[in-house]
Amino acid sequence: LADNVAASDVVLLFLSRGYFASKACAIEYEAAVRLGKPLILVHEGNENKGGLPLEQARRDCPEPLRQKQSSAADPSSRGSAPTP
Repeated sequence: LADNVAASDVVLLFLSRGYFASKACAIEYEAAVRLGKPLILVHEGNENKGGLPLEQARRDCPEPLRQKQSSAADPSSRGSAPTP
């Protein structure tokens, strides 16, 4: 799995109930963070379809991944915004 992450340009993480408890998913997101891969987080909020509330996903999210997500969401970490 880590080799697949290494070969990827971007990593999509589908945040559903139990994602952060999964050992296979941990290998995936830890490799993505270690390799500096861009992440796309997709949240499934419908609990009837395996989802979980967004706040629960945030609480379950390991600190290194949370830091990567926070810095990516901070426009000041990307330089100046393009002018319209």
